[in-house]
Amino acid sequence: MRNPPKFSKAKEYRRNPLAISQSHLHPYTSPLNSSEKPKYPFLYLLDYCTDPFSVKKIHTHRIVHGLTQILPFQTKLLSSYGSLGNTKYARLAFDRIPSPDLYSCKAMLKCYVMNGCFDKSIGFYWYMRECDVEYDNVVFSLLLKACIKLVDLDEGKKLHCLVVKVGNPDIFLLNVFVDMYAKCGDLDSSVGVFEEIPHPNVVSWASVITGCNQNYRPESGLLLFNRMRLVDIEPEEHIMGSLLTSCSMVESPHQGKWIHGFVLKTGMCMNAFVATSLLDMYIKCGEVTDSRAFFDELDDIDLVLWTAMIVGYTQKAIRGIGRREIISGKFPSNPLELLAVLYEP
Repeated sequence: MRNPPKFSKAKEYRRNPLAISQSHLHPYTSPLNSSEKPKYPFLYLLDYCTDPFSVKKIHTHRIVHGLTQILPFQTKLLSSYGSLGNTKYARLAFDRIPSPDLYSCKAMLKCYVMNGCFDKSIGFYWYMRECDVEYDNVVFSLLLKACIKLVDLDEGKKLHCLVVKVGNPDIFLLNVFVDMYAKCGDLDSSVGVFEEIPHPNVVSWASVITGCNQNYRPESGLLLFNRMRLVDIEPEEHIMGSLLTSCSMVESPHQGKWIHGFVLKTGMCMNAFVATSLLDMYIKCGEVTDSRAFFDELDDIDLVLWTAMIVGYTQKAIRGIGRREIISGKFPSNPLELLAVLYEP
């Protein structure tokens, strides 16, 4: 009788990773690449999981072999559950860690934030404080993101006080504070944090200028842009789009045209955000002729730009043009465009 073909362990691993018993895995050899020598080779299995059920199979396999009390595995396990959207099992895995370290807590906190469980992330922060777990800038940035989503200014201020007490925040964290205060409606505190940054980068300027628009103080954003130019910070597309929004809010076509010329002069990328902001600025400033001239110069016109142009015609009571554009069949209409045309005079 013919013997069945023998498969190498590498082939068997690729066919069914969980079929290999722990004795087949050398504790210092990676099953994926023999040249690597990781301390815990079974951690590689979690990287190939595409659904929570696969993670549960590996989890069960480790429980059967009595190897779940390894901190790197526990941290990787809860991170895998969280990345696949199962925060319940991620928290169960975390609660089985006897002494969670900073990395385990960061993994759990990230699971909550990335899955939209912002209230739970704030609650978990207070758990970390009760357990005297240390903090770092990553923890604070995750918590600030939760505060922004919850529009929780009080909690954001408490975090700010703790950061000042702990000391040594990096520019990334300070930029998040600028953004948090602005989005929670406290522009004065946002500008105050910005002024304390020794060497603000382009993200710092973008955050504070955008914050001015969000809090209905566009003039302050335009003044900040003038300051930015004096310190030789090269603006990027997001800043220019925010400045054009400022011009729309104050109805200043002269300033808007200057920014348009600046974009062309510097060779900045005319992406969808900048193009839409420019078109919106011209329309809201009453420069419909200029808006149409700019619109006709664009090479790639998407549905958003078409809608902005037609709504602009409607808002400025220019009869019939929006209707003619739709009837001509130059672009696919959407409900907003049709509604705008129906309300044309």
